[in-house]
Amino acid sequence: MRLEAIAQLVAVDPRDPAYGPALYDRALLLATIGRHAAALRAMHESATCDSVSPWAERLRRALAAGD
Repeated sequence: MRLEAIAQLVAVDPRDPAYGPALYDRALLLATIGRHAAALRAMHESATCDSVSPWAERLRRALAAGD
């Protein structure tokens, strides 16, 4: 189910208003299943969309902690 969720998050079009939240969720989900390199890529992509919100900071902390 997690892999299906990741696939759905990857399918969100960059022009969609939900793209930023989808990147956030993708990064957290990838980290949860141990795909840390992919999670870091999603985090960096997310940072280009949103680098200042509380969600961006939460994502950086979660990935740094290995969550």
